[in-house]
Amino acid sequence: MRVYSAFLLLFIALGAGPLVAVSPDYSNMGDVLNDNRRALMFMDICVVNLRGPSAEEDPKGMRAELETLYKSAIEHDFYANLWYLQGNYSKVYQEMRLSQKDLQELHRRILDNYIEETVVLLEASAPIIVLTRDQTAKKLLELGFRDIESTRLFYMRGFNSGPQLYANKINYYTDGILRIRRGRRYALLALLEAKVPVPEKAKYQLVTLDDVKNLMEQPEAQSKFNEILNLLINMTGRNLVPKIISDDLKGKRISVNVLEVHQDNYGRMYSDRRSVFQKISLELNTTAFHKSDAMPRRNTDNRDSVPAAESDPVEPSKAPPVTQPTAPQTTQPSTQTPAPATN
Repeated sequence: MRVYSAFLLLFIALGAGPLVAVSPDYSNMGDVLNDNRRALMFMDICVVNLRGPSAEEDPKGMRAELETLYKSAIEHDFYANLWYLQGNYSKVYQEMRLSQKDLQELHRRILDNYIEETVVLLEASAPIIVLTRDQTAKKLLELGFRDIESTRLFYMRGFNSGPQLYANKINYYTDGILRIRRGRRYALLALLEAKVPVPEKAKYQLVTLDDVKNLMEQPEAQSKFNEILNLLINMTGRNLVPKIISDDLKGKRISVNVLEVHQDNYGRMYSDRRSVFQKISLELNTTAFHKSDAMPRRNTDNRDSVPAAESDPVEPSKAPPVTQPTAPQTTQPSTQTPAPATN
């Protein structure tokens, strides 16, 4: 015990430095904010690559609605970070919950859109693959249908989670998006495998020893993304693979561009579009952030100098729903005569 006490005194005397206490709320909220920011950045590619006209061209279209929902989630995340810097963790939690609520709804609608597009892509490719009787393409198509069923399970798990478990819903929907992107890859590979002419397929080409040596001496192999992209450009240019695949689903016409689908499968943004997250971030301001904490124009400090006419307008309260009074139930007198008592 004396040795331990002497060692402790020596450690303090040598200047171990002050130990700074860190609030557990600071660490916990920091982790939650980081997770929410990752979810926001993940949605950026999904929102940018949505099909259909832009928000400027169609203010009531799908892209406009989802961008509005995405903007609300970004704004609440921005306010949560501002409150986090001020150490007001109750406000951080409130804004974070609002951001997660918008995010989980955005994830759900994005995943629903992915499922619709993938169904169109797989069902439109199935007749082509059946006619060619290519076994490799058939197997790839089966893997695509398998992944879409797995994605529906993720969708149902997220949808059936507790209404207030926003983080769980976001995680399930994110897993579903990643899974269905893999299914879309299988759909494109099956289409290419079925339509590429047999002499051009690598497994049917003659490989010499010089080809093997040249392959080993290459400094850097071509990435799978660029390899499939070049093949898609080649096949669509020769009209062997349709560039636009369309089909009717749920009473509406859905058209997908195979080149754009390939870019989205690898988490790439379309070349002719820009980040929605950066666009919304540039438009953020602290006006609404300070509005909630601002004092009213007429308060207890200046109520004698400021007339009542200059008070802040009061929002009308919502009247409770009017219920029709129900008539009281009356009991009808019994027409049956009581039975005589028997001794």
